[in-house]
Amino acid sequence: MSANKDQEQTLNSNFQFANSERVYSQGSRPGMRVPFREVGLNPTRTASGGHEENSPVRIYDTSGPWGDPGIDCDPHDGIPAPRRDWIVERGDVEEYEGRKVQPLDDGYVSDTAREYALKKTRGKLEPYPGARRAPLRAREGRAVTQMYYAKRGTITSEMEFIAIRENLGRQAAIEAAKDGDRSALNFQHRGQSFGASIPRF
Repeated sequence: MSANKDQEQTLNSNFQFANSERVYSQGSRPGMRVPFREVGLNPTRTASGGHEENSPVRIYDTSGPWGDPGIDCDPHDGIPAPRRDWIVERGDVEEYEGRKVQPLDDGYVSDTAREYALKKTRGKLEPYPGARRAPLRAREGRAVTQMYYAKRGTITSEMEFIAIRENLGRQAAIEAAKDGDRSALNFQHRGQSFGASIPRF
């Protein structure tokens, strides 16, 4: 990785979007926090000349740890791996010893070229000192794709995370409509699972 001071300063500046904030929805297990961004809206001007306040709108937030002002991120240290525990606890993977870093991984054809880049003052190669995690691979006879688990009828933590993210405010809307009009769509159209094992929302 070549050093670029301007880029590094940008990555470490904890840039935040105006008039919005990072919020989280809690999953069923500790540590599962699904990030969203709540964007504040201006008041609506009414016909009488007054103003009507609007609730913030919740949208996707794909900025990762850098989108959370409470997390001090340094690209040299790497980022957390929240899925690792989810993957390991299913028992379908094993750690193995990965190969050593080679000059080609940093874009150099030889050790000599890499050593020269480490000594340069401009465009200097900076070794990556971040967290070193042992790579994982599937155990013999196992698979680790979400499709594999879906076909077995297993609902993984990853599936729950995505369901929370994709539903956005749907759960809150359903809770609010429990005592509502019985002709509402959520009462009249439960949907068709076509034989799949899908839990009720």
